[in-house]
Amino acid sequence: MSMKNIPLRTLFDRLPTEIILHIFDYLSNNDIIYALFYFSQRLNNLLLQSQCYLKYLNLPTTNLNIWKNIFLDIGSQIESININTNDLSFSLIYFPNLKSILISSPFGLPSKQLKLILESDQFQKLHSFKLKENKYFFQQFFIKYLNYDNNYIYRKVFNHKNSLEVFQYPLLTPSLTTLITFRFETNLNLHSLTLMLTYFQDIFILIKFTPNLKYLNIHSESPYIDQSSINDVDIKLKEFYLTLNCESQELVSWMPKEIDFNQLIHGIKQFSSSLTCLSINLVDLKIKTTNEIPFNNIKLQQLLESMKELEQFHLCTKLPDSSVSTKNNILPKFNDEFWLNHNWSFGIHDEYLYTLPFKFDCLPGLFEGFDFVKSNNNDILENNPRL
Repeated sequence: MSMKNIPLRTLFDRLPTEIILHIFDYLSNNDIIYALFYFSQRLNNLLLQSQCYLKYLNLPTTNLNIWKNIFLDIGSQIESININTNDLSFSLIYFPNLKSILISSPFGLPSKQLKLILESDQFQKLHSFKLKENKYFFQQFFIKYLNYDNNYIYRKVFNHKNSLEVFQYPLLTPSLTTLITFRFETNLNLHSLTLMLTYFQDIFILIKFTPNLKYLNIHSESPYIDQSSINDVDIKLKEFYLTLNCESQELVSWMPKEIDFNQLIHGIKQFSSSLTCLSINLVDLKIKTTNEIPFNNIKLQQLLESMKELEQFHLCTKLPDSSVSTKNNILPKFNDEFWLNHNWSFGIHDEYLYTLPFKFDCLPGLFEGFDFVKSNNNDILENNPRL
């Protein structure tokens, strides 16, 4: 069907516009467009005028011939697509004004199809390109199946010719020393990065190509004593979300490495003049002493005091041990004036210490219920509905 063959009037057209829009609230954009776009002239006009129903779509995987006709009429108005299967069913040429692509398929997108996106003219115009993190996505089998060329992907992103502002890539990136970084170019548009890097030092190699970066979300290994120093950067970062873990199990030697806390503090402090939000997740680290960050309240306070613009601080970490004495000694350290003035509260249960309200995706070890959570601020446990 084409726009010329649309019925002029149907019984559905007797409904007031307000009722029709209310019905739309219960349907996805795909359902609305597929079922109603060629239904009547009035509904067509309503959809074309209410462009919110056209701007975002899941890329269809069935009835492709019908969708092809629809895209010929409305493709230029679609600004964002979600690819939720492992098949790129439509060429991006149908969407000349595309601004955002989300790949949310449980198994990613095959490398050949990803390359079609990266090579397209539309990619150069994108403002946002995200591969969604998925529990299946990280299985070794599927990583080998995807077989992505990180060098190629990063050169496309860190490139002055594209318009990318947001880039999210949740697959583990090998050490940047194995990537040809001298081919990277400065991207002045990028202001948001979410990446999984191998080494902590790689953060400061990569972001020198993003001088206007404001949001940084990184998963990486902890810095270790025997590793090289990090590069100094001058980035006015606003939000820094850092998740650290132990070195890859395949590489763990019989002699555990020692975490370089000075390197960690130095890295975070590089953003001290501009940070408004700092989030640190150390749950997967094996910290053996309470004399270091984050358990040493003096060192942690000194770090946070260097950040004059800081408004939000979030922490989640695992205690060196879960003994009663350790728990009883740590919480009182966060009762002094500094923590109270900033309204930063802490909770503890089992072998975990964290800030409250809790801002992370998963609260580990909470098998006994919230009654066993202790805090330096009992009011927040009783009165805060967000816990």
